[in-house]
Amino acid sequence: MKKLIIGVMVSGAFFLGSVVSSSAENHAMESIKNIPTKISTHIASEWEETKKFQAESWASAKEQNARNLAKFKKFLGLGD
Repeated sequence: MKKLIIGVMVSGAFFLGSVVSSSAENHAMESIKNIPTKISTHIASEWEETKKFQAESWASAKEQNARNLAKFKKFLGLGD
């Protein structure tokens, strides 16, 4: 009887180990398959952030140039 119980426990352990390892292997394969999608999503996100940053930066520079020009004209006595 002890041998039967030990045999069932050992068989169960092997079965559980094979199920867990195949599940982990499938998860790993899915992660590897998703790498190109993750990379393209990351690149698209960075591209959008860069365009937004440049638009804000250029708008700020345009405002600053207008203020500088107004100050320069005022200094020369050409402005308001």
